[in-house]
Amino acid sequence: MVNSMAQSRLIMGSLSSMESPSPSSRAPLAKVIHDNFGIVKGLMTTVHAITATQKTADGPSGKLWHDGRGAAQNIIPASTGAARAVDWVIPELNGKLTGMAFRVPTRNVSDTHSSTFDAGADTTLNDHFVKLTSWYDNKSGYSNRVVDLMVHITSKE
Repeated sequence: MVNSMAQSRLIMGSLSSMESPSPSSRAPLAKVIHDNFGIVKGLMTTVHAITATQKTADGPSGKLWHDGRGAAQNIIPASTGAARAVDWVIPELNGKLTGMAFRVPTRNVSDTHSSTFDAGADTTLNDHFVKLTSWYDNKSGYSNRVVDLMVHITSKE
């Protein structure tokens, strides 16, 4: 597990941000990899539980057809702002990352870590193409990092 406090950013000494669950889990891993090996380009794929904005049963969607699929019955591709948010907290990665998300029907889980990295699940195609795997709880891990950030802020007052 990488401490997500590393991606929290203070601006002019008064504004702090934890962004959202996906970048809060991805930024620590991206930071460690970039600092130790360098990232030229990267594709971040987020697989997480369904969200409250998804439909409970199949129905029409004004946007993309797959947004109309019932969340509890389908694995649904979605856009994600995780890569852009990682750019914000790690400026040297600006424009190097892109991403997508898959929302899957699953019960709520209770992993309190920001990101659990599984080196055994990695895939290496060549010296310049590596797929890394980490997972996180979309809400519980993020909520714990928000509490950590609040404790950190109050300790600086």
